[in-house]
Amino acid sequence: LGQLESTVEENWKVFLESRKRFGDYVCYDHAPFYVESKSKKCLMEGAQALLLDIDHGTYPFVTSSNSVGSYASVGTPFPHSKMGPTIGVAKAYLTRVGEGPMPSEFDGEEAEDLRKRGQEFGATTGRPRRVGALDLDALKQAVQVADCQYLVITKADILNGQNEFKYFKNSQFHVHSGWEKIGEDVSSLDANFRSYIEMIEAHVGVPVLAVGTGAGRNEILWLKNSDILWKE
Repeated sequence: LGQLESTVEENWKVFLESRKRFGDYVCYDHAPFYVESKSKKCLMEGAQALLLDIDHGTYPFVTSSNSVGSYASVGTPFPHSKMGPTIGVAKAYLTRVGEGPMPSEFDGEEAEDLRKRGQEFGATTGRPRRVGALDLDALKQAVQVADCQYLVITKADILNGQNEFKYFKNSQFHVHSGWEKIGEDVSSLDANFRSYIEMIEAHVGVPVLAVGTGAGRNEILWLKNSDILWKE
């Protein structure tokens, strides 16, 4: 470890150099959104899944902070009286990085196939992610703890072209009929895909606002009018 150690003088030199480079871009505001929130709509995006929350997650397999949406008003800080709807985001199947409970996990060829189709490998490390069926019990728990008003289901296109696939509900696996293609718009949704979405909504208790149909920014299909977000 000796070569990784540094002196106070060396650290101070790095600090002064960093100040030269980044000083003009750093500021402190004790309430940065207080004024803006009175006249503007603000969007805050959180990282880490809810079940990695240090208080409400699957302890001890959690992160070191709170990932529940309501903590945005604490960590940002953001005026809590101006907090609007909370939108939960979930994949059409389940993934997990690292250890921890995952009752719907796949293994063997089933896992490898889903992992390859979904490109479920760490962006930096390339480490394979654990994959499994969408766990509706865990999703319902997350929706309730986070008080989500809507859901967005991403990577729905990864399930395209399958005769059937598994999902996890009421602590056991179930099989759902698959679809060849989701559809171009709401009016042309595949009947099996629509059934899958309706089943998710019925179990977790909130509507699915949109689904991801590809990797591109514009590859999203709105199942509900997005204007409702800005009217609340």
